[in-house]
Amino acid sequence: MANNSKLAVLLKSDGIYISAFYKGYEQLKLKKLNKKILGSAHNFKEINEKRKQGCSYIILSKLFQVDYAPSENFFGIVKFNLIGNEKNLIPLGGIKLINLNKVKLVKSKGIAIMSEVKKKPAITSRLF
Repeated sequence: MANNSKLAVLLKSDGIYISAFYKGYEQLKLKKLNKKILGSAHNFKEINEKRKQGCSYIILSKLFQVDYAPSENFFGIVKFNLIGNEKNLIPLGGIKLINLNKVKLVKSKGIAIMSEVKKKPAITSRLF
């Protein structure tokens, strides 16, 4: 359910995903229905927006440098931990087999990985 609270209610889903670019607030009604709201953010402004939107968890991108955009900024572990002191931030971006041990230093309730799992599904056995 991306950005569509009406559809989330209609389908009786347990939550909704709010993209970083979505600026609406109608999903706050879902909090009263005990639905989870998951949002994504790329900077401080978007993190604050997602908090105002009532997100239970916020996927924050990029934790590490990514191959597809090596010149773009990333947070790194220290900066991420300073921002994510509430532990509701979930890191995403640049998490690979070679830096998997560094992820253990991240103060978060979880991590989000996409490309590395697609390349090497066996990596999940090292995580869980």
